Amino acid sequence: IRGYKTEEADPDNAFVDFKGQTQITGNIKYIATGNFGMEQVCVQDLGSESEAKMPKLISQNYVKVYFCFDDLDYAKKLLVKNPDREDQGKVTVVIDDYKIRWFPIAITNEAKLISVVTP
Repeated sequence: IRGYKTEEADPDNAFVDFKGQTQITGNIKYIATGNFGMEQVCVQDLGSESEAKMPKLISQNYVKVYFCFDDLDYAKKLLVKNPDREDQGKVTVVIDDYKIRWFPIAITNEAKLISVVTP
């Protein structure tokens, strides 16, 4: 993990948890029927400053940060302005408890939404 020391990990899967709040800016994506039919509120297209704050697996350094919020109801309440649209616009939020979940067929990273700084 770039910027972090970890013990040897499974070469095919990664489960890494991070603690500590950080403020990031990115585009909110509302997925009414996402992976496995699950509704999700996610963040993508982080600015370069926000992207640099987020930990990544060394082997996946080329991958842009993308994650979904762990509390769907709270994220929808604060971030989804129009449930008929996937793109909800750019926003600055404070997150905590970032989790990397890397599998050979999927990335399911998630974080806890603490607050919205700018809509």
